[in-house]
Amino acid sequence: MSVTPVDPANRYRSRFDELDSIRAELLNSKLRGDLGPVVGRVLEAAGDLIRRSTKISIDLAAVEKVLMLVPNAGLMSWGEAVSVDDLAKRVARAAEEAVEAALPDTPEDGSTYNSWAMQGLFARDRLESALCSLERLGKRGRQDAGAIFSRLRAAIDAADSKLKHKAKWLSALNAERRAEAGLLDDSHRERAWWFFAFSAESDDLLVKHLGEGGPLNGAEAEVHREVTKKRSRTVGFDELFRYDLGLASPAEQSLIEAQARKDPELRKALAAMRDAESAIEDNDPNRPPTPVSAGPSPAHDAERGSVEVIEERTDFKVIVFRRSQRVRLVVQPVRTDRFAAAAVFLPDQPNTARPSRDTAEGLEFDLGSEHQLAGQVARVVVRLQGGGEVKLEARL
Repeated sequence: MSVTPVDPANRYRSRFDELDSIRAELLNSKLRGDLGPVVGRVLEAAGDLIRRSTKISIDLAAVEKVLMLVPNAGLMSWGEAVSVDDLAKRVARAAEEAVEAALPDTPEDGSTYNSWAMQGLFARDRLESALCSLERLGKRGRQDAGAIFSRLRAAIDAADSKLKHKAKWLSALNAERRAEAGLLDDSHRERAWWFFAFSAESDDLLVKHLGEGGPLNGAEAEVHREVTKKRSRTVGFDELFRYDLGLASPAEQSLIEAQARKDPELRKALAAMRDAESAIEDNDPNRPPTPVSAGPSPAHDAERGSVEVIEERTDFKVIVFRRSQRVRLVVQPVRTDRFAAAAVFLPDQPNTARPSRDTAEGLEFDLGSEHQLAGQVARVVVRLQGGGEVKLEARL
């Protein structure tokens, strides 16, 4: 029983339907509370479409009408919540995960790291789409949008200047990056270095071949050190100590996790460390309350159709939504300080992660037709802050 892969173009076309749905929310006079998250969805969805308008046939006038509905208070709230520093760290982590995807211990590890790395690049691209929307609003006379655009553009350009050299690392993701770059309008493609730079077919094996040939320097030498780092040595006490304190580098975290998959005793030790950390945090009377992600509202449940909670843990939930004969799996952070990323795989493509996108409910994966998926079991891999990893199955 096969599942048709998601066409990236169709994924972006669906953003128009999403905008139409949000438009109804913005026109609802009874809507209360912080509209920052809703505004963020509008900016990202509209920008996704504007930046791809020549490749994807859409009604740009209708997109702009929704943009102009964005309220000032919600726009200011969204702008204050954007952390360019956090996003830059996420892109840097994506580059490291791309190297791991190119040189995995197992094919399964490679596809998981590939999915996590692409999630980081999509996060950077969504901010670019939001900036595109802000710029559009500014040109239509919205001074509030223009001010936020100028501030965030300066901050993200400064961050990009420090990150662009890592595009060579991202060449390990070139199949997906080329597909995304090909959908962007020419005027937006070169700016999107996270998809475009070093994405030619001649660059596909750059990471694997960096160690072959003459002397290396600069960015090539940096990638070469990561690629050729010895990965078979035994984890030492100092590394485990740093891991327990949350001070281990991403490379050390990857090494420890890889060995834990092969060493049952190390796996038990890491689990005990995580449980002890959770117990200490939960019983600390001086620890400020951790933000908890709100679950789907009853109204949203009704809109989405049937809802089934597959797994519920202290760190995250796994929820399956069925609506209009489509199945969507959502990995929902419960403790946002512990959740990092997630990947979902179906039996017909065990080494290819399903595409994902951030939503109000959490990280959402469109799995396909309910009829085709009946009886199948999805494999879900969740990564926690500090390098912990949870694997589980979701019967669809």
